[in-house]
Order: sequence, then structure tokens, then C-alpha cells
Amino acid sequence: MRVVIIGEDTCLGAGLRVHLLRWGRHQIETIATKADRWRSERQLRKRLKRISPDILIDLRFSRRSEESTYPDIIDLENTEWIAKACAREKIYVLHISSPTVFSGKKNKPYQESDLPDAVDRRGIFLLSNEDKIRQVCERHLILRLGPIFAAYGSNILTEVIKELEERREVNYSVKKIECPLHASDGARVVSGIIDQISAGANSVGTYHYCGSEAVSGYDFSEEVLSSLLKVKSIKADVILHPTKHDEILNFVLDCSKIQNCFAIRQMPWKQSLSEAVKNFYSER
Repeated sequence: MRVVIIGEDTCLGAGLRVHLLRWGRHQIETIATKADRWRSERQLRKRLKRISPDILIDLRFSRRSEESTYPDIIDLENTEWIAKACAREKIYVLHISSPTVFSGKKNKPYQESDLPDAVDRRGIFLLSNEDKIRQVCERHLILRLGPIFAAYGSNILTEVIKELEERREVNYSVKKIECPLHASDGARVVSGIIDQISAGANSVGTYHYCGSEAVSGYDFSEEVLSSLLKVKSIKADVILHPTKHDEILNFVLDCSKIQNCFAIRQMPWKQSLSEAVKNFYSER
């Protein structure tokens, strides 16, 4: 298949490009995130017509972003243009979203059939993008992924390492429960979906994927610190403080549908975390 990636400069985008090139089963074109805001719908349509992809992978919102950056009317408008262009040219859209389209108030893993009930600005914005894709483009797959980490770029791992290096005492929340995943695991999942679409699968719709172990921000930072101490000397007296809250928010995803439809199983993330910490320092 001919694949066009929007958002290659995200950590998931970099991982996906490496994964696809390694196996060589698909042709790849990219549009970097910094250049993916188009002046007009016509400009985007012409660019896609020139590339003529079979599937468009939209990774723009896979990066970790502050809530204050959302909503952005330009990004939402671009999502509509992408959906219209792909619908017109009969191109599949694989759009990456997030569990934050839910409120976190359910005490069980969220299924695709659960009604999104986001309460914060970022979740509402991401849900608006999902809805736009569904309304406009019949050939769509919306993939909600847990928090993505890697040894490079701005993500939950690199942010924690920076804080642990610079501060003696760090506070991390126990309120938000999530299942992170390494960028290479996310790339494996996206690549697996692409492979099956190229083989004739027509499983459009919404899917969930995340790592197999749920943690809070505090638990994750403990794992990072443990890995960090094995590869680098940092302040021996660095202290992690759990910040407690009255209400626990659960953003764990049920991943049975993606396993049933695409035979994609969840992978543990802790081993990947140790390797990512090592790579962080070797690359730096």
C-alpha cells in the first residue's frame, strides 16, 4: 500500500516510519507536523491527489500536549479537510486519538461501545475531531492509544527524566490511572492494521489499544527512577511524593476488540521502559 503519514515528527511517527521501512511492505510519504496546517482545503486535496495514497495515518494528536493548547479551530478545520479529501479520493483514514475522550469516572476499562463523556478541554477537542472523521469519511479507523513514551521527543518519559535530574523532591499524582505504551509498540499496532487493510480487511470503526499494565503518574515515575538509577548517577536523595486526590480517574482501555478483529495483543511496557531510559542517555 501507499501510506502517507501526517505527524512524522511525533515520537509515534518516528517509530512508525522505522517500523514500516524495516519490513518494506509499503511505500511511505510524510507530511511533518510543523507543515500540516494548510491554507485551504484545495491545497491539501491537491497534495493528497499528487501523492495518491491508499491510507492516511493522522498522528497529529498523538503527542503529549497541555490542555491549554486545545481547542484549536485551525486543527479541527484541518481534520475536516483531511476527512473530505480522503472521502472524495476513497482513501482510508487512520486517526490516532486518546482515552481522554472519556471522563475517567468508570471503574472498569473503557470499551469502544462506551459513550464518550469528556469533561476537560482536551478530551472534548479530541472527541470533536473523532466525530468529524466519522461524519465525513466512511473509510475510517479511529485508534485510541494510551500515553506514548520513547527515548526522544517530548513525552511522559522524557518529562519525568528531566524532573528527576533537576529537582530533589518531585510530586506525582496518584489520581489518573492509565496504561502507557512504547512508541515502537504503537508502531507495531498501526503497522498491523495497515497490513490487514492491504490484505483486504474492511474493519472500519473505533478501536482501543494500550499497554497491559495500569499505573498512576506516581507509579510510572517510580519505574522510571528505578531504571534511571541503573544507568546514571543522579541525586541519591531524590524523593518522590504521591499527590493524593479524593477521586481516582480511570483511563484504562479494554483492548479485546482490536485483538478479535486484527489479532493484535497487548504488550507489557516495563521492559520497553528500561530500554528507552538507556537509549535516552546513549542518544543524548
